[in-house]
Amino acid sequence: MSREGHETVAAESATPRRNPITVGWVVFAVLVFLTVVEYLIFLWIDRNLPIMIAMNIADAALIMVYFMHLPRVWRGKEDE
Repeated sequence: MSREGHETVAAESATPRRNPITVGWVVFAVLVFLTVVEYLIFLWIDRNLPIMIAMNIADAALIMVYFMHLPRVWRGKEDE
C-alpha cells in the first residue's frame, strides 16, 4: 500500500461516521420543536414577523441540508 493510500485510510478512520437515520430523526425533532416554538410565538408575541422569518429560514436551511442533500450539488464525484 502506498503512503498516500495509508494516509487516506487513516484520515477516513479518524473522522467519526454518523448514522444517517439517527441524524434524520434528530433533525426531524429539531424541526418539530421549531414548529411548536413558531406557533407559540405567533400566539403570544405581537409584531412577530422578523422572528418568524428568521425561524423559517432556519427551518428551510435544515430541510435543504439534511433532507434535500443540497451540499452534494457543489461536491464533485471524487468527494463522495
